[in-house]
Amino acid sequence: MVSDSVSGTNPNSNSNSNALPDRILESRFEPAKFFANRHLMTIAAALWPRRFPVSLKASVEPHLIDVAPGSKVLAEVNLQSDLDPDFRAAKRLVVVVHGLEGSSSSPHVQGVAVKALLAGFSVLRLNLRNCGGTEELTDTLYNAGMSEDLIAVAEWARKKWGFERIFFVGFSLGGNIVLKAAAELASCKQDENRDLFASLAAVCAVSPSVDLERSVDSLDNGLNRIYQVAFMRSLREKLKKKAARFPRRYPLAPLKKIRTVKQFDETYTAPDGGFDSAGHYYEQCSSLSRLGDIRTPGLIIAALDDPLVPSASFEEADLLSGPVRLLLPGHGGHGGFLSVLSGDLDKASTICNNRPSADTSLKDRFWAEDRAIEFCLATCEPS
Repeated sequence: MVSDSVSGTNPNSNSNSNALPDRILESRFEPAKFFANRHLMTIAAALWPRRFPVSLKASVEPHLIDVAPGSKVLAEVNLQSDLDPDFRAAKRLVVVVHGLEGSSSSPHVQGVAVKALLAGFSVLRLNLRNCGGTEELTDTLYNAGMSEDLIAVAEWARKKWGFERIFFVGFSLGGNIVLKAAAELASCKQDENRDLFASLAAVCAVSPSVDLERSVDSLDNGLNRIYQVAFMRSLREKLKKKAARFPRRYPLAPLKKIRTVKQFDETYTAPDGGFDSAGHYYEQCSSLSRLGDIRTPGLIIAALDDPLVPSASFEEADLLSGPVRLLLPGHGGHGGFLSVLSGDLDKASTICNNRPSADTSLKDRFWAEDRAIEFCLATCEPS
């Protein structure tokens, strides 16, 4: 299932898999000059200046949504009907989920949201619990397995606006969540989720941490420690904010001795989520063993040189029993995929042929964002 192009059919899928129309552009990823190094690619993509031709703030609607007793999340919604009330695809929604310590304002989240809007979709950017400055909305922490929050938010949006086709796009930790949610919806164990499953048109995960323990352990390796330090700085600050509101629930004394994400998960994340240990949390919340349960067309975009998500995880993935496919170029880092600004991007920009602007080109270097929106478009009914 390893390929460096996305095509309209999957030769390794079984005969019962959902066939996709041949409308996804074949695209080879060519890393931007001087950024083939996996760490440079990862860091540069996060810091790269972005110019968006559409302002998300201009038409955004913030909504606080109940996801559990005493817990709300913030969703930021941009409706296609606000841009063009007569647009025929207004009933299509892309739900975007950020990664560890990200938010709806993360550059890659905004990037894919803008491209989705330009391609004719409405967009909902989900802040996981406590993210995006929402610590006061819940007494819990978030974790990599909170697919139930995503399902609750997507069902809320489906009922509120009548969306007929819903697409999940997730990055890193959010990628694990969208894949886990798609697998759970396929079981349709709860009657209230059956309509949502019928509406779920596609799921796309970029650099998803499908094997949580393996990804967390990778933070201890070599230069990966720079990510460990960054994550821990953010996690410490967030826990201090939680402790200020809920001091009995989040004692700060153990925090002084914690140096790694795994130690943080052992001390705080796992107990808060009802797990026996960090290992139990990783086992229960990793989507790797559930990928074969997904029945919705799916695309995983990852890089062989990802420093945080070992490619070996995907060699063990059960992708032959369902319609999930893998796009695994040699370079890209973790969520990076900064490409050359030529050829391939010229073709990729055609996905935005419905942009409400005189500018007929949306050229940037963020290859994975383009592939995600192409994939969503490919699962739409032919016009």
